[in-house]
Amino acid sequence: MCVWDGGSCFNLGACPNCSGEVVEICYCKNTETAYGIIGSHNDIGILFSFDQQNGVKYLGRMHFNIDTGLYCSSVLGCIAVNDKGDEIAIGSNERMGVLYRIKI
Repeated sequence: MCVWDGGSCFNLGACPNCSGEVVEICYCKNTETAYGIIGSHNDIGILFSFDQQNGVKYLGRMHFNIDTGLYCSSVLGCIAVNDKGDEIAIGSNERMGVLYRIKI
């Protein structure tokens, strides 16, 4: 992870507990926080955040519990944060398409 201003690059470090590609990043202007998703067919989908005070922060893996078991999403497709910065929506691109709605 890094911040690039078009001429120079500032390294923020690696997002912990994840591998795979950064799929998408969204930004909440009100909280000055960026949220991103990581994942691929070979990994479990990860949610992370970045802000100037906390740096890159691992927020968790994308899964939900069905009464009969657990499903883990690996191929995440999109992320959005609301204007207040207190709710995130994440969509998966898998056979069992999932929409996660997360309160922050």
